[in-house]
Amino acid sequence: MTTEKLLFNTGEVQDGVQHLCEAVLRDFKENPDYVLLGLHKQGVPLAERIADHLEEKTGTRPAVGKLDISMYRDDIG
Repeated sequence: MTTEKLLFNTGEVQDGVQHLCEAVLRDFKENPDYVLLGLHKQGVPLAERIADHLEEKTGTRPAVGKLDISMYRDDIG
């Protein structure tokens, strides 16, 4: 029997994405040429979501890359 535990509710996730967007805008104000890179699987939707928010705020969508590290993991037999 598996037990599920809610780590973050919808509002908390939205707040986290907003916080990340603000950090990107602050840290890359001088150099707006950046790429968001999401690790395949779960990091890709997060990178896309951040890109959506950044596009809403700035009118420009950053490039989003995807990286599959499954061949390099040492925790899978």
